[in-house]
Amino acid sequence: MGGGENARDKSAAAAEAAQRREKLNTQNLSVQAAEALKERQKKDDLLGKIAHLYREAGREEPFGLASCTMEQLVKHYKYAQTFRGENSLSKQ
Repeated sequence: MGGGENARDKSAAAAEAAQRREKLNTQNLSVQAAEALKERQKKDDLLGKIAHLYREAGREEPFGLASCTMEQLVKHYKYAQTFRGENSLSKQ
């Protein structure tokens, strides 16, 4: 009869361990999802700023800009900021 209780204890311990692993995986997934969302928001914000600079300069933004990496977008944003200098020169 002691064997039945031991098997139940092992089964309960295994079930508890599985629940702990599942909870840990869910928390990690939530952290990863939050990081991905934050990165996406940064990218969308930068895309909006770039689009604004292009509209302000009366230019069309390049096709496929949304598929760029953050590093590429930062470089493009710096480039697009130079349009402001061109506009002030052409208005004089």
